[in-house]
Amino acid sequence: MQIGIVILAHERLDRAADLARALAAQGAAVALHVDAATPSRDFAAMQDRVAGSNTVHLVPRRRCDWGQFSIVQATLDSVAHLFERAPDVTHVCLISGACLPLRRLSALEAHLAAHPDTDFIESYAARDGNWVLSGLGEERFTLRFPFSWRRQRWLFDRSVDVQRKLGITRRVPDGLDPHLGSQWWCLTRPTLDAILSDPQKPRFDRFFRQCWIPDEGYFQTLARRHARRIAGQNLTFSRFDAEGRPHVLYDDHEEALARSGAFFARKVWPDATRLYARFLAPPAANVSDPEPDAAVRHAFVSALQASARRRCEGRDGLVMMGRCPAGASPHSKRLAGPVAAFLGHGVLFEGFDGWLEAHSGTEAHGRIFRPRDVELSHGRPRDAGVLRASAAQRDIDPQAYLRALVWNGRDRHQSLQLAASDLTEGRLFLAYLPDLDLHALHGAWLLDMLQLPRLPDDVLASQARTAQRREKRFLSLCADLTQQRQRRPRIQPLADAIAAPYDCLAPLPAAIQRSGAFQPILMPELADMSGLPDLLDRLHRLGIDTRDAGDCRAAVALRQRTPQPAARWLAVAGG
Repeated sequence: MQIGIVILAHERLDRAADLARALAAQGAAVALHVDAATPSRDFAAMQDRVAGSNTVHLVPRRRCDWGQFSIVQATLDSVAHLFERAPDVTHVCLISGACLPLRRLSALEAHLAAHPDTDFIESYAARDGNWVLSGLGEERFTLRFPFSWRRQRWLFDRSVDVQRKLGITRRVPDGLDPHLGSQWWCLTRPTLDAILSDPQKPRFDRFFRQCWIPDEGYFQTLARRHARRIAGQNLTFSRFDAEGRPHVLYDDHEEALARSGAFFARKVWPDATRLYARFLAPPAANVSDPEPDAAVRHAFVSALQASARRRCEGRDGLVMMGRCPAGASPHSKRLAGPVAAFLGHGVLFEGFDGWLEAHSGTEAHGRIFRPRDVELSHGRPRDAGVLRASAAQRDIDPQAYLRALVWNGRDRHQSLQLAASDLTEGRLFLAYLPDLDLHALHGAWLLDMLQLPRLPDDVLASQARTAQRREKRFLSLCADLTQQRQRRPRIQPLADAIAAPYDCLAPLPAAIQRSGAFQPILMPELADMSGLPDLLDRLHRLGIDTRDAGDCRAAVALRQRTPQPAARWLAVAGG
């Protein structure tokens, strides 16, 4: 096996040169492309810095503009140059000059050998619209972009507005199913050879030249056309904030990165001297890489996600005008009292509604908006007066049904369970209710998929996309309407709840209105999540992005390796 590395660099060429030399010293064949816009003086200094390495190959320079096809062309040039200079290359990893290798090259070779004929690349269907954090999704492929977003922003925006208004769209060439994903990947030689020699390549290239940010769509789409097996993820640790900008990694992140399990990391601050000293040092013969730690990776990802949320939402007592949600909705209607709603908890924890009712005095309903039936509280008669446990009656006016249910039980606190399949168009009024105290697990739709029997790929993909879309829209509405609520929605990734179920349940006593001295309550059992990693693998192969749920794979691994006590107790306020 021979690993090839393509490095795209445009600044701090001293760091890019050190990166190239360190990888070449471990046996990699390196093709280094430097943006032609970089000053010649800096490029000459970098040439001197890599002159002593015979396996670092400088690619003829091309000017690269952000968001333009020139970045894709530079990548294609670099791959072709690498194959010409190092014909034995079997795998190619694409990284940037701001990346660092977190594990030695021999570990990467072992990983690739354990997954033969596998391409590691994020490749998610553009039509789903889940991978893009903000901005254009599928329209990257169907509109034209003759102007630079960075240098001609006003013309760029007006061009998009005119095309939308006039209904002008482009036809995607036959044989292409647009996919999106991270720019950074590791592809096999056969896949890259097929991309480079595809008879349709000139036509595809002409199409992608008019796409926006094609470096996040070109290889991601063509890999679906040529690859034998796609892992659905890349080998580079990289996270983005809510505005789509990469989180910068500093010396403080050293241990978290070392135990993340990733092979590369981006984007590293160029003056993070400790990171560069540690990860570019020649690997010691008698010292192995730190073992990947699922708990560390999960905590690190959660911290980055929390940072992104805090940047957008602000903090208690510190909210600027730009962060204020949309304002009051004319559809908002009050209930007779507060109602706690739980999205996903009823599946994640066995017997959750019964546990809640038994220990809190709450009238805990099940899924009252289940498509085919109504799950009222175990203590309520199936037919209580004119309010029946009937889906037919409920569907006449779901909002009036809930209002009547809460009115009839207004002398006690009430709760209900939700699932993604409940959140149809006619149920979105729940997001506007100021009295709804929402506790949601982002990515709970995965639990719905986990309960289904094994389905054909096309059926699974269709149902998963529908459930994910419903959940995403509902939670987005709830987040947008935060100001109208008496209590702020509590939304956390599903992975956090799996990794730390105690922390997931700990805030619930406040929601069920207990007071007085604290008393112990036995936690409900966590449902079996052993099938979740396999489900994630299938969904990734189908091009479905599951990052809204957090790093569930690491969370399940953490739970499986953490011994569970015979019983765990919550300390909650007693009556």
